[in-house]
Amino acid sequence: MEVKEVLRLWLGGVPKKRIAAQLGLNVKTVRRYLAASPGRRPFKRIPFAFPPYR
Repeated sequence: MEVKEVLRLWLGGVPKKRIAAQLGLNVKTVRRYLAASPGRRPFKRIPFAFPPYR
């Protein structure tokens, strides 16, 4: 199954772009599979250090 293969490669340290190329998937699809995988925390945005330009 593709989802399991994506997760196995990613946990092994393979970058998302390489996983996509290796499995013939789009990078967005790889990201979506990883985001939906159990036990994976959603991306936490770091607040910007500077105030917006006016």
